[in-house]
Amino acid sequence: MSVRKILILLPIFIFIISSGNLFSKENELGDVYSEILREPMHIKYQGQESVLLFFKNSLKDKKEEYSISSHIPLGEIYNLTNKGMDVFYVSKIEGDELVDVFIYDDVNYSKNKSVYIITRSKSNIESISGYYYNSIEYPLFIEQGMLKIEFFSGSYKPDTIFNNCFDGIRNGKKNICQYKDKDAIKKYLDNRLRGL
Repeated sequence: MSVRKILILLPIFIFIISSGNLFSKENELGDVYSEILREPMHIKYQGQESVLLFFKNSLKDKKEEYSISSHIPLGEIYNLTNKGMDVFYVSKIEGDELVDVFIYDDVNYSKNKSVYIITRSKSNIESISGYYYNSIEYPLFIEQGMLKIEFFSGSYKPDTIFNNCFDGIRNGKKNICQYKDKDAIKKYLDNRLRGL
């Protein structure tokens, strides 16, 4: 199924899955994931293709209205693969804002390919003004002839340098996060592969 067809059929797809039980248990509250967080991402790897779908949790901005005290994720990611015939849950998206999503392909080295998702959360501490950035890697892999994406797949070990990277004013001092955008992260990954 082409990306163009998927984009045309996406509203129907959202209606079907938000009416059923594909999403998390939070779906019992209704159309929790009926909003699109960002446009779908078309990915290719080792001759296979799939489309990542990003859905926003509509309760994120309605905690007070629904009197919800528990943690609510920003959204969830799903992988539409096998020529549009299969859809798989990938993970929740944490944070206050989805900053960027990009593909990193270290074609000159290990031949691996991953999707990186950058999010940020505003500090809720009075003495700290700024944002905490988090970048999570989702390695791509082929299983039963289908392109899949999974967090913590197999023996994969995440790079913790991208966790809680603070950018702002803390205790009166300015702090700059070195890894808050895809260009900086790609540069770091390239240098790491080169042993720099």
